[in-house]
Amino acid sequence: DLNQCETLVDYGNVYHDHEELIDTQKEFATLAAKSIVNHRQTFLLGGGHDIAYTQYLATRKVYPTQSIGVINIDAHFDTRAEQQSTSGTSFRQILEEDENTGYL
Repeated sequence: DLNQCETLVDYGNVYHDHEELIDTQKEFATLAAKSIVNHRQTFLLGGGHDIAYTQYLATRKVYPTQSIGVINIDAHFDTRAEQQSTSGTSFRQILEEDENTGYL
């Protein structure tokens, strides 16, 4: 309930102004990690599933050894095998990058 929230902080927008999406995801993840450290509960709004990978990168940076749970409710699994990062590759990137990850 936001009425009970002592502080709600809007850090503004992150724009995809890099040539490669992965560079924007990494920049966004750095900002999101700072938010997690400062506020613990962090919500990333907007974009497509490309920000799912951003949230993963940020969370893994702050909690490098802890278990991370992700619930993906979507018509697609977003595990496409592409050469570069897209909105359809976020969960494949997580699976390939993190040996402690499973996908149900």
